[in-house]
Amino acid sequence: LTLDVPPGEYELQVQVKDMNSGRVGLYKQAVEMSDYALEALQISDIELAHDIGEKPSNIRFMKEDIWVVPMPSRVYAGSQKVYAYFELYHLKKDDFGQVRYKVQYLVRYNPRAIAGILGSFATGLSSFFKHRKPQVSVSYEQVGSDTSTREYVELDLLKAKRGVNVLEVQITDLVSGESSKREV
Repeated sequence: LTLDVPPGEYELQVQVKDMNSGRVGLYKQAVEMSDYALEALQISDIELAHDIGEKPSNIRFMKEDIWVVPMPSRVYAGSQKVYAYFELYHLKKDDFGQVRYKVQYLVRYNPRAIAGILGSFATGLSSFFKHRKPQVSVSYEQVGSDTSTREYVELDLLKAKRGVNVLEVQITDLVSGESSKREV
């Protein structure tokens, strides 16, 4: 489903009815629509995927010349790889007409997503002091010619702590010095 909506904050609601049992399920999610017309460095939402590749799949999952098969549940088995896709906008070109940027991925365990309200504070506080570094960190630099581009990554989180984790993507434009980040 494609919708053209102005930038702003929205609530997405999806209702599903099981035709056999008659049961109804409702999913709600806060969605912020960014204004990509602004000339500042921007990152799209991060799409977690079941698979990303060049092998043909359902046409609905095609993004230019690759297929991004979504993972709407965002639940991965312990040995399953995590795929993430996002797009970059408004990179600046250097004097030679090239863009240069750094991509950094951070994956950190989120104990507060599981604990109760009081336990959350204590668990989060102790976790903050015990595990100040992310569990997984990967970074690399890219050079190209397009001011807007797309990135995707396959992360092996076999050694990550089981439970709710947060993926943070930070982009630094090495030409302009601007930085932007998103998380999911």
